[in-house]
Parts: sequence; C-alpha cells; structure tokens
Amino acid sequence: MYRTVAAYPDPLLAHIVRGRLEAEGITAWLADEHSVIMNWDWRLALGGVKVRVATEQFAQARALVRELDGGAFAILADDDATLPACRETWSSRIAYFALFALSLPLPWSRRSMARG
Repeated sequence: MYRTVAAYPDPLLAHIVRGRLEAEGITAWLADEHSVIMNWDWRLALGGVKVRVATEQFAQARALVRELDGGAFAILADDDATLPACRETWSSRIAYFALFALSLPLPWSRRSMARG
C-alpha cells in the first residue's frame, strides 16, 4: 500500500523531492504527473503531482520532506565567494546588436500624396 507524502503544483518540484527520497533509500513514485503536464489548468483541481511512498517508509519520508520544505538542504552563499568571470564577449555583443537591430522595423517618414 502507498501513501501520499507531499503534493506539488509543479512537476519539477515533485521530481526533486522524489529524487531526494530515493537518494535516502526510500522508494518513491509520482502520481498524476502526466495529467498535470497535459492539462496544466487542472493541476490544482487534481491536487497537483503527488509524491507517494510505501506505508512502511511513510514516517521517514515525511520527516525528510519536512526538512526539505524547511530549507535544510538549501545551498547558502559563501561570504568569500567571488563572482564568476563575465562570459560576455565582443562577438556576443555584436550578435545581440544584430539580432535586435535587424529584427525590429525601422521607422521612416513618408510624403503624403496630397502634398504633391
């Protein structure tokens, strides 16, 4: 028998939780995942994507989900961390300029036929 440990409106969040549970040795699967993906506007009516585990592992899984929801596994920024090097180059700047300049219509003025 299986029980629902958590439900998420976004399938990506449900996959993250399922992956974390499986990393801890808890067998988990997702219910209503494909229904939520195909009918995005029904996701709240269906109750979201449900993360389900075996009844024997429910207490351990519930404790882990509470830790996840509380931010226990969040990656905190180091104070000594340096910013990554800027990956923007002159060629990328030229490419962006060409994209925006050439894809936008350029305004110009026309003479009116009435003026002659």
